Order: sequence, then structure tokens, then C-alpha cells
Amino acid sequence: MELLAGGRRRMDRVLDPAFVADMGDIAVEELRERRDMARQEEADLSYLRRMLQGRIEIVGAELVSDEADSDQSLVDRLTSVLTLSVPSQGGQARVTQEPTRMEENQRYAERLVADVGLSASARVDGEQAALVLRRLKQEERSVSELRAQVHDVIHALTMELGNRYRTGEAAPPAS
Repeated sequence: MELLAGGRRRMDRVLDPAFVADMGDIAVEELRERRDMARQEEADLSYLRRMLQGRIEIVGAELVSDEADSDQSLVDRLTSVLTLSVPSQGGQARVTQEPTRMEENQRYAERLVADVGLSASARVDGEQAALVLRRLKQEERSVSELRAQVHDVIHALTMELGNRYRTGEAAPPAS
């Protein structure tokens, strides 16, 4: 996933340096809107990252089962992988934004593994699976890097809003 300079996608706008430039000149309501926009982008990137991680687990398990020459069906192997890979939510911040691009992100992740035929009931060739696993891991790293940049934007906007609340220039929104 790449940024497009001057792009119209939310991700391109949020990660444009101008989005957080001269924050002192931006009205409080606009800062809140930008922070909300960045939070929504973070939710969508987090969802995509989880989709990619799930596929990494599935393809990785396929490689392991290929090496073990398992007689277990693909459905049984996938069920086992997905059951074991459900992450614990303990200690993690609660997500307040629901992803808005779920279908788009699902299609994107599916395109990355389409060459392998992972959804087919036939065994997946080890070389093909290894290639897709590398592609998925590379894409997951890219999404994680973008997500970290979005976190920086959210932090900058939140700090600016906090400063304004502390100085009395603005009041926190009513709950």
C-alpha cells in the first residue's frame, strides 16, 4: 500500500504533512474533525492489518502442513489456525471507530493470495505459498508503517487539542 502525493484518499490526506502543519492556526472544531478523520483511517488500517495477519497465519500453516504432509482437510487446517490465532484483547486500547472499508480491504487481501488458489480444496504448492507468504508479510509491514504514521498524526492533533484545553482557549466537547 502506497501513499499518493496530493491523493484524494483519506489516507493520503491524513498523511500529507500539511494535515498537521500550522496547527496553531487551525480552529478547534477543524482540529477535532482532523483527529476523527485520522482515527477513522487508523481503524481501517488496523482492520486491513488484521486481515493480512490472518492470511499470513493461514498460508504459514499451509506451508507447515505441506511439510508434514498432513492428511487433514484444508477446512480442518484453516479452522485450527483461525482458532489458535485469535488475539487476546487484554491490555489493548479499545477501538472507538468501526472500520469503514471492510469489503474493500477484504478484496485487497484476497487479491494478494489469489495466485495460490488458497480457497481451492486442492493442496497448495509450497513454492507458491512461500511466495504469497512473503508478499503478505511485506504488505503487512507496509500497512504497519502507515498505521504508525497515522498514530503520530493522531498524537500531534490530540496534543494540540490538549494544549488548548489546558490554556482555556477551548473547552473539551460536552459528553
